[in-house]
Amino acid sequence: MTTIDDVAYRTIDGITLLARLYRPDTDGPIKWMIDVHGGAWGSGDRLNNAVIHADLAAHGVGVCALDFRLSDEAQYPAMVDDVSYGIRWFKAQAKTLDVEMSMLGALGSSSGAQQMG
Repeated sequence: MTTIDDVAYRTIDGITLLARLYRPDTDGPIKWMIDVHGGAWGSGDRLNNAVIHADLAAHGVGVCALDFRLSDEAQYPAMVDDVSYGIRWFKAQAKTLDVEMSMLGALGSSSGAQQMG
């Protein structure tokens, strides 16, 4: 059974950014993907690829899906800074989440792929 949690990873300029963690029910270190959604920098959130995230977790891969400030909330490069912060935050949680750091991957669609690239 997959555990799904929304966790605040950053509060900046009065905006709380969430990470959705899909943690598979497996023993030992877990392979993880960090996903950043698309939306042309101005729409979407960590739930955009929820179907993909759930499927990955069902097959033993954890997913950390990050929110970031959108273009109507902040100007570039704030979004990139949020994602960078989120990645560092996730890595700081590695021990608690049983992250297998040698098996940590990145996933992004559209503008999210630009940020992960």
